Amino acid sequence: MAPEQEGDEMQWRVKLPAWALMGGLLAVALAGACGGGEGETSAAPSPYTPVEPGEAAIDVVVVVEQHNNPTFDLRAQEINGVTIADQFDQDSSNNLEEPLVIPPGRIRFFLDNRGTLAHAFEVRLPDGSTVDKTRNVGPRKTDELMVDLEPGTYLVLCQLSDHAARGSQRTLIVDAASQYPDPPFLSQ
Repeated sequence: MAPEQEGDEMQWRVKLPAWALMGGLLAVALAGACGGGEGETSAAPSPYTPVEPGEAAIDVVVVVEQHNNPTFDLRAQEINGVTIADQFDQDSSNNLEEPLVIPPGRIRFFLDNRGTLAHAFEVRLPDGSTVDKTRNVGPRKTDELMVDLEPGTYLVLCQLSDHAARGSQRTLIVDAASQYPDPPFLSQ
C-alpha cells in the first residue's frame, strides 16, 4: 500500500497481485451461483430422479417417512407414485403386524426424515444379517438406499439407538404378485 496525494486529500491505493484479484472474483461468482440469497430455496430432492446412464434400472421406488414425535414410526408413503399411506395406522407399536408389500427387483428406498432426531434405514434378512443400510440421516433431511431384493420376508428398521424397539421398524414382504405401475421416471 502506498499513499498518494490528490488535491487536498491523501488516498491509499492497494496494488494486488493478479492471482489475488482473480481469486476474489471467483469466490464472489461461486457464492452467487450457490444461492444463499434471502428468499431463495433449493429444490427438494425427488425420489423419482432418473438413474445415471449405465446404472441399473430401478423397478420400485418406495418413499418412506421416519418420525419420532410423538412416536417413533417408519411408514411407507408411496410406491412408484401410488399413495399407500392409508394402509398403515398411526400406532407404531404394531408395525411388525402391518407389513409393507412390494414387488421384487432393484429397489430405491427414498427416506424422508420427518423427525427431530437423526435416523437411519437398514434392510435385514430374517436371520438378522444386514442386506444394506444408510448413513445417519439428520432431522428434516433425505437419503436413499438402493438394494436388489428377491421375493421373501425382510425387516426394515432404524438401527440407531433404541429407535427400532420404540417402533421404527416394519416387516417387508417382497412378493412377485404385488403390482404397481412403473416408476414415473422411466420415460426419460
